[in-house]
Amino acid sequence: MTALFYAKRARARKRDTPLGRPNRPPPGLTAPLDAVGGVLADPGTAEADLRTAARVLDRMQSTSLTTLPLLPAVVARLRRFLRPAPGSALLTRMFVTAGTAAAGRAVAAAPGLEPLTAGAPCRRVVPPGLLRDSDARTPVRQGRLGDCWLVAVMDACEVARPGYLRGLVRVRTEAGESGAPGGPDAAAGVREGTVRGPGRRQHGARLRLATVRLHSPVVTVPLLRRLPGLPLRRLDVPLSTAVPRDRRAGGHGLSPNAASLVEKAAVIVWAQGSYRRLARDFAGIGFALLTGGWALARPVPQRLETVARWLQAGRPVVASTLVRPGGSFTLPREDDPERVVAVMDGHVYSVRGVLRCDEDGVPSARSVLRVHLRNPVGGPDPRSGSGGGAPECRRPPMRRKDLYLSVRQFRRAFISVNAGPRLR
Repeated sequence: MTALFYAKRARARKRDTPLGRPNRPPPGLTAPLDAVGGVLADPGTAEADLRTAARVLDRMQSTSLTTLPLLPAVVARLRRFLRPAPGSALLTRMFVTAGTAAAGRAVAAAPGLEPLTAGAPCRRVVPPGLLRDSDARTPVRQGRLGDCWLVAVMDACEVARPGYLRGLVRVRTEAGESGAPGGPDAAAGVREGTVRGPGRRQHGARLRLATVRLHSPVVTVPLLRRLPGLPLRRLDVPLSTAVPRDRRAGGHGLSPNAASLVEKAAVIVWAQGSYRRLARDFAGIGFALLTGGWALARPVPQRLETVARWLQAGRPVVASTLVRPGGSFTLPREDDPERVVAVMDGHVYSVRGVLRCDEDGVPSARSVLRVHLRNPVGGPDPRSGSGGGAPECRRPPMRRKDLYLSVRQFRRAFISVNAGPRLR
């Protein structure tokens, strides 16, 4: 049976119920999406109907266009490029028309309503304690996705204003208000486990609904919306607190946190509901999405005092390297030319500070001024003297994560910097 047949049965059954209200499908969507939305939002829908609707929705987002005639295939491809994935559009309408409870049941039944990574739709729920308002800095680490332009900006915003990412996330309640997770306002969570998709169930977590505050250019055409200086509008992106298990940003060990939800919201707003399309972009776009202000790329300053003034003013700063034919490269260290530091090409680093230290980050008043850059990929580098044995054995290996570069090394390795608006 088709989802359309299930939707007709559900609507007829609901009209016969005195306490039920008419199930009005969201306007402006296609007929198959109307049917799927009616099935998922109806609390009386049977389990088999939910599985069928979920399969239909997943198939609509992943159907190949090669079997269509040329002209319809081109039109369908263009519509997919200009508009978000049908699942994300349907969930946004359901938040407004069907209410928080119905949207929560729909998300628990059909993972395809939200952005998915390649492979099986396995997800993990962000712990509620990590979404509470706090001044603590949220750790940010890049996953197996080439979105350093966004992850580095998230880390820089946390350096400029600790707790900034948590402030972007608000948990949705039954009444449509915002509240802190774990409090009395968060009682509208759906007890469905980490994932309940077609034919699978994982227990042990509470699936909640939230909104993430981002900004987007008023022009939605993919090419024109990249023009710097366009007016930006604020968006409250509805989503659940479940994020893909793989290929997404997170904290230490890539554990899910507020950064995972912000990245997921950026997938909906900027990448048409596809994690794959979020890769390979510019840091200025990340600042526009997260802060609501354009931050144009500029040449690397000739003096590190300029970078220090930006950081002292509460401005997030990132630095970008140029794409090189040979890929990643190394720089010789100034204190020991036989040792090097590794730098990724075509990559964005977050600037975390300017201080007098050696090239391992050990503060020293006799050292020159150095800029501290952090690579969003990988764990932290070990400190100097962390090992045992002879002094040459106690030296840390090649530095890749935290770089402490002089102005000469900084200008040699990086092509541009972006300084965002003041966050405090």
